[in-house]
Amino acid sequence: FVLVRHAEKAADGTPDPALAPAGERRAERLAFALRYRPVVAVYATPLRRAQATATPVARSHGIEVTSYAPDSPPSEFAAALRERHAAGTVLV
Repeated sequence: FVLVRHAEKAADGTPDPALAPAGERRAERLAFALRYRPVVAVYATPLRRAQATATPVARSHGIEVTSYAPDSPPSEFAAALRERHAAGTVLV
């Protein structure tokens, strides 16, 4: 499991901003860093910045980003991830 926080967000004053240019570059660097890992799943909250951070990794591995509720109890979410993904790399 690889846990990351969303990359730098734009300061546009909205409650759900996109990534700033620096954040877009960081998301691409994350995809580059994981390019040789066997990524089997990518999870992100529905927020634009989280989705945009995760998308380059998912795209580079030919998979979709799976959304999850940000208010999910962490222990339950972690248990579900361990159950679903016994092998491979999972980005959250």
